[in-house]
Amino acid sequence: MDPAERDAILGEAKFLRGYYYFLLVSKFSDVPLRLEPTTITGASKADVVRTPAKEIYAQILSDMTDAEAKCYPATKFNHSSRVSKTTVQGVLARVCLTMAGYPLRDQTKYQEALTWANKVQQSGIHSLNPSYSQIFINEAQDIYDIKEAMWEADFIGNDLNTTQEQGRVGNTNGIQYTANNDTGYSYAFVNTTKKLYDLYEAGDLRRDWAIAPYGYSGINRVNKGALIYDRNCGKWRRSYETLTPKSKNNTGINFPILRYADVLLMSAEADNEVNNGPSAAAYEAVNKVRRRGFGFPVNTPNATSDLAAGLSKAQFLQVIQDERARELCFETQRRPDLIRWGIWTQTMSALANQMITDVGNNATWKYSSLGATNAASSPKYLLYPIPASETSVNKAATQNPGY
Repeated sequence: MDPAERDAILGEAKFLRGYYYFLLVSKFSDVPLRLEPTTITGASKADVVRTPAKEIYAQILSDMTDAEAKCYPATKFNHSSRVSKTTVQGVLARVCLTMAGYPLRDQTKYQEALTWANKVQQSGIHSLNPSYSQIFINEAQDIYDIKEAMWEADFIGNDLNTTQEQGRVGNTNGIQYTANNDTGYSYAFVNTTKKLYDLYEAGDLRRDWAIAPYGYSGINRVNKGALIYDRNCGKWRRSYETLTPKSKNNTGINFPILRYADVLLMSAEADNEVNNGPSAAAYEAVNKVRRRGFGFPVNTPNATSDLAAGLSKAQFLQVIQDERARELCFETQRRPDLIRWGIWTQTMSALANQMITDVGNNATWKYSSLGATNAASSPKYLLYPIPASETSVNKAATQNPGY
C-alpha cells in the first residue's frame, strides 16, 4: 500500500478516536478509556473503571496531534467528508478552548488553541463564503465548499437510490411543511428564542436566514406574526434540495461539524485571553465574520459592521459569546460553549424567566420554557447521566452525581 495513503488513513482513524472521546468526556466527564481491542474471555474484561477526564483529554491531544502530522491537506479531496490536516487543527483549537474553560480550567491551553487556529488561517486553503445563506444551500445540494465548510457529516440519497446514507437534516430542524413532499416535508421540531432573535443587529442578514421569517399554511407560504417563538430554524431549507422526488423523512442535506467562521471566532477568543485583551488580529477575525453577516466584502473595513475600537478583555469576550450565537446557532456548539465559559446555569435561568415573561398566557410556549427551567435547576445537568446500557454491561461503571 502507498505509505502516504496508509499514514493518512491511520491519521484519520486516530483523529476520529480522539474526536469521539472528546464528545464523550465533554458530555459525561470520566469515561472508561479503551485503547486496545476488547476480546471477551470473561466477564471481568468488560468491567473497566472510569478514567479521569484529565487523562482522557491527554489521550485526545496525543491522538489528534499525531493525526495532524499524517492527514492530507483539504485540497487532496475537494470535499468535506474526510478529515484533512486543517480540520484536525481546527478541532484541536476547539479541544484546547474546552480544556481552558470549565471544568479543567487549564489556561495554558489558550495559547495552544490560538496556535492551532492560526495554523488553519496560515494554510491559505480556507476563507469565508461571501454569502452566509449559500453555505447551507450548498449543503442541501451536495455542493462542497472546502474553503468554508471544513468538515461535514455527509449524507446522500432520497430513499430511492442504491446508496442509502440519508439523515434528517432539514426534516426535523427545518421550516414546518407537512402538506406534501414537493417543497420538502419538515416536522420543524427546532424553533428560536426571542433572546437569539434580539441578538442580531439591524442589517444583519444572518437573522432571517437562521430564523425563518415565514412558514406554510397548507402549500401557501405565509409570513410569521409577532410571536417570535413560533419561528423555525431556517438554516437547512428543503426547498433547495435538487434530488427529487423528495423523501418524506430522510434527506441528503449535509451538516457542518467545523466551519472556517468558527475557527476565526476561536482564534479571536484565544487571542483575547493570551494577550489580556484583543489584538488587531482578533478584531480582524471577528470583523470578517461580521462583515459577511451584513453582506459586505469580508476583507474591506466597514463602519456598519466592524466592532468599536478600545474594547476591554471582558467586553471583547462578551462580543465573542454573542457573535458565536449569531453565527453558529443551531450547529450544536452553544451548550458546550456556555458550559466551558462557566455560565450555563445562569444563562438557562435567565432564558426561562425571559420566555415566561415574553409569551404571557400562551400555554404552548410557556410550556416550552420548562426545558430551560429544568436545565437551570441543578448542576447535575452540566453532564449527561451514564446510560443504563453502559452500567448494565460494565459493572465497574459508576453514575454521575445527582442521577
